[in-house]
Amino acid sequence: MIETNYKPRIVRGREPIEIWVPHEDKEIAFAHHEYGPDIYRDVANQIFKNKQKVPIGDYIVSLLYPAYCDKKVRKVKEFTNVRDTLHDDHLWVFNVNAWTNKGVYVIMDLEAKGRGLRVDINELEKALENGKDINGVRFSKDNLVRFAPKETYKFGCHTPDSLSKDGFIIASFGEEGAKKLAEVSSKFEENIFISGYYYAHQGDKISQRVSSLNTSHDDYNALMFSGNTYDDWEEWDDWDGSRKYYAFGIINNQGEK
Repeated sequence: MIETNYKPRIVRGREPIEIWVPHEDKEIAFAHHEYGPDIYRDVANQIFKNKQKVPIGDYIVSLLYPAYCDKKVRKVKEFTNVRDTLHDDHLWVFNVNAWTNKGVYVIMDLEAKGRGLRVDINELEKALENGKDINGVRFSKDNLVRFAPKETYKFGCHTPDSLSKDGFIIASFGEEGAKKLAEVSSKFEENIFISGYYYAHQGDKISQRVSSLNTSHDDYNALMFSGNTYDDWEEWDDWDGSRKYYAFGIINNQGEK
């Protein structure tokens, strides 16, 4: 377990019930209410209607971490419900991924614009100026924009150790979040599987997607993370393509982004 001055706790007697979890050097509170299933923007609208914030990658992993890794609370019904929601379906991760032939820009999508977010590479590069570098991943000063060069990440299966060092995972969840997700992944029988966009375009063309988490439902018992998710629908021959997933809203964020 990652050392922290805060402990996971449940605050009942309020509506909704609050799930408080450690987050970096502070703590944040999630509503014990899963919004959805619905498409990305409509789930976000439900969250915003209740004056809550959407869970970007940095936040959602702080909820999953105690639900899977803290023996003192993992059997508490609210944390059990978090696991059940992930096991039964998908969770939206409110990150926008702008895939290019050089790597991926990961944008914390606090306004839940999804693939409707206007992305300009020059503006993203300007945001990254004078930021920090973590394992080859560039972060803006406010941490809202990250860039992982394609040589820093790989798709497919990961061990917990390789996951914690993967550039796309660090860009999606932050440095501490990558370590948390790695420990969460170790609670499954098989190694986590990461999918993204296999970029084949040349020049400055961007392929824009969002992210989601789920668990496999066959003999391959593993956590799955996709950075190649459509936020609304995608036409397939035998499926209407509706992406209707869940999310937990954030009530109180002491670690304000």
